[in-house]
Amino acid sequence: MFLAGIPIRDEYVLEVARLVRDPELAAKLERAVDRDVSVLALTLEERHAICESLGEHPPPGLGDLRTTLQQQLEWRRASGL
Repeated sequence: MFLAGIPIRDEYVLEVARLVRDPELAAKLERAVDRDVSVLALTLEERHAICESLGEHPPPGLGDLRTTLQQQLEWRRASGL
């Protein structure tokens, strides 16, 4: 599935679901895997929550997702969005 514009394997999406502190976001991620969703749209708040849950040293396989989310969030701040 694509998250934040990059491909993420289902097992890593489920890992993100286990790490996030937001039960609604975790359920959204799990449902997307169960339904074999190809592209999952994330709100700004969801992107921030995922980035925060991955921390400074994300688990193996999730480094690209954290980097991408961080870059997107920084771009939005710099653009005043």
